[in-house]
Amino acid sequence: MTSMSSMGSQSNKDRSKTASSATVTRLFQKSLRDLITGIRSHKDNQKDFMNKSLQDIRAEVVSSDIRTKSIAIEKATYLHSLGFNMNWASFHVVELMSTANVKYKRVGYLAARQSFGDDTDVVLLIPNLLKKDLASPNPAEAALAISCLANIVTPELSQTLVADVFSLLNNHKPDLRRRACLCLYKCFLRYPEALRPSFARLTECLEDDDQTVVQAAVTVLSELAMHNPKTYLPLAPKFYKLLTTSSSNWISTPGDRKYFSPSETDSEESS
Repeated sequence: MTSMSSMGSQSNKDRSKTASSATVTRLFQKSLRDLITGIRSHKDNQKDFMNKSLQDIRAEVVSSDIRTKSIAIEKATYLHSLGFNMNWASFHVVELMSTANVKYKRVGYLAARQSFGDDTDVVLLIPNLLKKDLASPNPAEAALAISCLANIVTPELSQTLVADVFSLLNNHKPDLRRRACLCLYKCFLRYPEALRPSFARLTECLEDDDQTVVQAAVTVLSELAMHNPKTYLPLAPKFYKLLTTSSSNWISTPGDRKYFSPSETDSEESS
């Protein structure tokens, strides 16, 4: 009994010490604004200041406090945009991506979009996370997942998740339909086999009720047509109708017709 009681007391002390340490770290942690202000004020030794800040960030990111970790990743992402490598923080980025709080999840997804690449090991850990967020009833979570996937997509991620992105073309939210349409283009580039089964539904987006979805479909199909114009020549009547009837200045830009001109030229010459 005495032994168990002492163990419980020690455990409580450890938890109290950890909580106390996290509180102290939070109190003295510099924000992203502080980091930017410090960089601007250290004009003569910016590199030294940023290296010192990076050391502090490495210490903060291992905190069990999600707010402290989030601020640390924000600062690491900013330094990454200035040329500092943040591959060392990849696992902590995934931790933020998987949190239930959208505020912190957004920070994680932004960091992933900025820093993840084909050679990032932790990409192997996120397919199920992306799949869950793509199917989330919360539009904000689905939007974060789509935007992130479009930036970090690999052949493996595309093969695993293209069906989940495709299903969002039927979402009742126009913003998610638009994002899904644009994301599919990136998936097709990395996994071309997905284009054929998706093509019919993609062309239906040209007749979507929302103008932004139509614009996204025009963009994707036009870019695809640049790779193989003859395949997309049957869509010329739909494009012509959009060019002549749409109220959108972007869609009615005459320059969009250039994507079909090689095929049209070939057809005219052959006739």
